[in-house]
Parts: sequence; structure tokens; C-alpha cells
Amino acid sequence: MIDLDVWDFLILGTRTLLYLASIGAIGGIFSLFFLMHHPDPSRIRTRYVRWCALAGLLVGTIHVFVQTTDFSGPGIEGLYDWNMLMIVMETSIGLSSAMRIIGFSVILIASSNWFLAKSASGFDVRSALLVVAPQPHK
Repeated sequence: MIDLDVWDFLILGTRTLLYLASIGAIGGIFSLFFLMHHPDPSRIRTRYVRWCALAGLLVGTIHVFVQTTDFSGPGIEGLYDWNMLMIVMETSIGLSSAMRIIGFSVILIASSNWFLAKSASGFDVRSALLVVAPQPHK
């Protein structure tokens, strides 16, 4: 019989929330791209992308700590095990978590009010699409 503890369920929960945030942020960017010429203003969709990116950033950070605690083992004290956190960050789990956090950060910055005020055309969908799905070099 498989022995599951609370940390295994927390990993499953944070991973599910990460997938939902990814779907929301990336899906929002693609909907902005496909509806770019639609007369409806895109403020609501931009806000949707921003909230999904913020949720992904927060849940992605929590997910790293939950995985570290699961590896560390002693329970809630494992959240503060910095040595185990550094070990986890040197593995592929750490690399994928760092890339996920960087991606959500870029989407969050691109959809922020400060960035939108600096750009003349509003949310730069093409730049965000290049971050999400980079084109191969020729």
C-alpha cells in the first residue's frame, strides 16, 4: 500500500494550481492575440492575464518550498531547511521551477499598468508570445 502524507497532497494541489495558472496566463495571451482587431477593449483580458500570472508566480514559489519540505521529511520544519532547498534548486526540479517563475514574472511585468503606460499600443501581445513560445532561429 502506498503511504501518502499531507505533503504529497500539497504537491498535487500546488501542481494543479500551477497548471490552471499556466492555462489562464498563456490562454489569455493567445486570446488577446487572436482578438487583437476586435473592437472590444482588451482591458478585462489584460487584467485576467495579470491575475493568472500573479497566481502562477505565487503558487510556483510555494510549490518549490512544498517539494523541498517533502524531500526534507520532518514536516513543517522542512520549510526552513535551506540546505535541502539549495540541493533541490540544483536539480531539474529547481531548473523547471526557476524557469516557471521567470516566465510568470515576465508575463506579469508585460501586463502591468506601469509597462502598459510606457507602451503606446497597450499590451504588446507579440512580445509576450515570443516569451511564451519562442520561434526557432533560422
